[in-house]
Amino acid sequence: MSRGVAPDAVGDGWVIRVRPPGGRLTPQQAREIARLARAHGNGVIDLSSRANIHLRGVTEHSYAPLIEGLDTLGLIDENPEAEERRNIVLSPFWSVGDGSVELAPALAKSLTAPDAPRLPAKFGFAIDCGSRPVLTNVSADIRLERTAMAD
Repeated sequence: MSRGVAPDAVGDGWVIRVRPPGGRLTPQQAREIARLARAHGNGVIDLSSRANIHLRGVTEHSYAPLIEGLDTLGLIDENPEAEERRNIVLSPFWSVGDGSVELAPALAKSLTAPDAPRLPAKFGFAIDCGSRPVLTNVSADIRLERTAMAD
């Protein structure tokens, strides 16, 4: 299958889901996503409970230029199957040394490998390795969390 994101049809057109690698966007990526949403959709941007960005109102004609723009920003996986498997929520409060920023790309690489196992739809992971978990109310099938160490 070609590079891109599989669109979901809804009442106002297609919804394109963007899963930023590591759950982070640069300021430039955020500005460009807003520009792309206006230029190739209806300008509405939603944030899902699993930290995905949804661009709404995309049409069959605007899909290709939107994907090209997102790809230029480094936000598109090699194929929709890889994007679908890379469903990782990373704590927004990670800190250097807690393991989160090392775990997220290693897990993403494993999940998007050609021989990665097929997972059920919406199967997700949460990485929450800070001193206090903050993603306890976020839906996830597998959680990577730090526990208190006994003295």
